[in-house]
Amino acid sequence: MKKTNPNRNNNFSGSLKALENCKDLEYLCIGYQPNIKGGLEYLPAEKLTYFGCDGTEFKEIPELKAKHKEVAEKEKLIEELSKKIKESAKKLEKAKESEEDKTQKIARLESQIQILTKNKEKLATEIAKEKTDHQQTKPNHQSQLKDLTTILFPSNSCNSFANFAFADLKKQASQIIQENQEAQVKISELESQISNLNQQLYSIQQQTAISQGENLKTAMEKETNSNRLANENY
Repeated sequence: MKKTNPNRNNNFSGSLKALENCKDLEYLCIGYQPNIKGGLEYLPAEKLTYFGCDGTEFKEIPELKAKHKEVAEKEKLIEELSKKIKESAKKLEKAKESEEDKTQKIARLESQIQILTKNKEKLATEIAKEKTDHQQTKPNHQSQLKDLTTILFPSNSCNSFANFAFADLKKQASQIIQENQEAQVKISELESQISNLNQQLYSIQQQTAISQGENLKTAMEKETNSNRLANENY
């Protein structure tokens, strides 16, 4: 089972322990089912990306939602980077076919692709690490808050854990979102640089074509003059 969403008008009861063996669970919504209580530590979170829990005792742990949303945003960013890498690779192949002697321009495009690839691999590594950490975390209310505080505030000692509140976690989540936005700005800058490189390649092609046309015209004029002089001498 990958998805469960009990109707709001239903009246379910029991514990989340009943979902203990649903290892492929990705979407869970138990909103407004107040009779579902306890068993959060048994909930399989390996693939879980959404946990709707409004109107239940589990609503007091919104950091779960923030964590899943963060992973989803990074996965989306990876998909976008993959598309940009493929587009840049296609442009590179086209440049190699039409501009074999423009090695310097090609090298710059290859460098841009390497930068995009490194960014993609870095994000993929972060997601893999976060998923591993999440699997190892016992998701009960207190222990999960403590683990998340340790992840978001690694320099803080365990002795001051009681001084943290959900507002601190919300502030840290906002900082992570800002960092993602800055990463998107950098991606836009890279796209702009690639566009400029393409324009420069096009300009070089135009200049080369003009130069070749002028040389051909000059050669034809010389040949015409030579033929005319030969006819006159004859």
